[in-house]
Amino acid sequence: MSDKYSYSSDGFDIVYYGLSPYAEEAEMVVTKAREYDVLILASHRSNMLPPQGVLVERLMQLEKRTIWIALNTPYDLYTYPDAKTYICTYGDRLPQLKALCRIMVGEIAPAGRLPVDIPALHKRGEGITAWT
Repeated sequence: MSDKYSYSSDGFDIVYYGLSPYAEEAEMVVTKAREYDVLILASHRSNMLPPQGVLVERLMQLEKRTIWIALNTPYDLYTYPDAKTYICTYGDRLPQLKALCRIMVGEIAPAGRLPVDIPALHKRGEGITAWT
């Protein structure tokens, strides 16, 4: 798999989509996602970028095992509040991404508490201390 929007690396197929994906781009991502049993989905303010939010919803509705990573704020959860696995890195800089990778491979356990309320979903101070 190799083209403008995708590539393979270290046993993973990576499919890129823009912050505000156009319809054809979103359709390509959804079509490709159907080929996999597990999805690792990264979003960046999907709650504020409607085309990205629609794509997140479409991917979640595929009912695949999905690890959803919000690369900026925890408010992406508004896009699909029923997500089963949701991680917020609070940024996409190298230290945050390194920590995320260490969590994903089981080197470290995630731990964290929400610094803000996500009204109607979670209260400030809620969080996780174990990865199962």
